Amino acid sequence: MNYVELKPFEYSDDMELLCEWCQKEHVYQWFEQRKLSKEELYMKYQKKMEDGGQHLYIILYRHQKIGFMQYYLSDYKTDSSKKLIEYDLFIGEEDYLHKGYGVSIISFINQFIFQKEKVDCILLRVFLRNTIAIHCYEKSGFHKLDQYQGVNTIGEEESICVYHISKEDCFVD
Repeated sequence: MNYVELKPFEYSDDMELLCEWCQKEHVYQWFEQRKLSKEELYMKYQKKMEDGGQHLYIILYRHQKIGFMQYYLSDYKTDSSKKLIEYDLFIGEEDYLHKGYGVSIISFINQFIFQKEKVDCILLRVFLRNTIAIHCYEKSGFHKLDQYQGVNTIGEEESICVYHISKEDCFVD
């Protein structure tokens, strides 16, 4: 039985919790690479809600809010003309870290996106130094597609890995 659910992000109900999570080192070191002020976070996510290009969700486990996920049309360039979806996620609640929940969450998100969107492939980008996430993605069926030098949100050069998973890899009807 899968206890994972996704709840559409509601700005008025979920923003305070998102701000709380984004102040935690285990989140901001990968998600923004720095602590954003509450005002910066409110402005950033209000803009995302207004723009409509990103789909924002709260991750629930056994009906408890434990994390955040956003997905969007990827700008990653491939030889294919296929539509690619990319997503970002984090577990904000420390009690759910390093206990195997990540694989269940990622598998659920993959099936959710493949069922909701007309897409053949999902991408994830991850910093090469984020070995815990990479292990979880690989355990969830993602395969390394590329690695390149990019720039993080604070302007530092970083090695970034691109992982992908196909619809067929997820066994979705």
